[in-house]
Amino acid sequence: MALPQAQSAALRFLSERFLDGELASLELTQSALGPASGACAYSFVWSEPYDENGVALRSECIRVVVDPLSGEIVSFSRIDSTYSRPVAVSPDRCRAIVTDRYGNRRVSA
Repeated sequence: MALPQAQSAALRFLSERFLDGELASLELTQSALGPASGACAYSFVWSEPYDENGVALRSECIRVVVDPLSGEIVSFSRIDSTYSRPVAVSPDRCRAIVTDRYGNRRVSA
């Protein structure tokens, strides 16, 4: 099964579980074929978009994993939370604070 067919299977799965429009604010942010639960599978992630400042006041993320051979859903997870207060420091301001304190060092894992 190719990636477009696997994505269609994931969308069908989601459409059976959520009301029309319930997931309209989410964007597909990841679609890849890779390891999942000890096997190779397609992984699709939909998440809440950020505003122009890189801030989202609501965090929703849905992950659907599809078996590339059978087209069956291997796993499904959903995280949905709402922040109770606005973010005080934008990501750009946070980066500026860290750069001022530590310089422009490059960090790698």
